[in-house]
Amino acid sequence: MSTTEENIRKLFVLKKLYNQTFNKDEKTLAGYVVFAKALYQRDFTSQQELSDCCGCNKAHTSRTLLKMQKCGYVALKKEEDEKKISLTPAGRQFAQKAIKQEKDILDKLSEDVDSQDLQTFNKVVGQLIDKAEQLIKSARSEV
Repeated sequence: MSTTEENIRKLFVLKKLYNQTFNKDEKTLAGYVVFAKALYQRDFTSQQELSDCCGCNKAHTSRTLLKMQKCGYVALKKEEDEKKISLTPAGRQFAQKAIKQEKDILDKLSEDVDSQDLQTFNKVVGQLIDKAEQLIKSARSEV
């Protein structure tokens, strides 16, 4: 039986599968998906807020937003004193496609897995993520 460490490392195989589902001929990158999904749900007023939501650093968010803006997926607006980061219509279309592809992958991965096992998996992964977020928050406050 695999150890927890081995299983967590193996989850990166899922990321590889996920990245391969996107059409390489398009100007899109799988790296845009996490941002597109977050922005599909709501607009953000700062890159830090979006970074926190997506679980990455502000520099990565900034670079990705600039690339997404060049592709026509993101609008960065400043109205008076308020900033607004939002998806363009093309960005919304990309997000919808990504969400569908993600759902299709997850449906295929879980089609032969017992629903009780999936609930347990989701509970455990949720606990691991909560703990990771606590550790990150603690590390930030120590700096």
